[in-house]
Amino acid sequence: MTTSAQYQASLEWDRDINKWIDSLSVDLLALFETQIAQVMQFYAPKIEAWMKAYAPWKDQTGNARQALHAEVEALVRDSYSIVLTSGMPYGYWLELKYQGRYAIIQPALDYWFPIVIAEVRRIME
Repeated sequence: MTTSAQYQASLEWDRDINKWIDSLSVDLLALFETQIAQVMQFYAPKIEAWMKAYAPWKDQTGNARQALHAEVEALVRDSYSIVLTSGMPYGYWLELKYQGRYAIIQPALDYWFPIVIAEVRRIME
């Protein structure tokens, strides 16, 4: 009596595919978060310098110009903001009085927002 040997092989996936996909998405989100934070950190000082250079008022003491500030604020995971502040108690009036003739924060937003958003979109692609 002859017996023939049989060969059997199997391939098993011992990880739940959903867990694997979830871990990939968590890693990808962490990468996006890091890159977006870097973009914000890169642009905040540029925006601040721009505001100081282009503030439309004539300096009397220079305090208002020097107090202009742009700072990155982490709001929640995956969410960042560049906060622009006048830094002086009368900065509110510079922004709003005389139909915004002396405003610099809104013009900074109008100028820089498309630039920063284009960079964030580039990362997301």
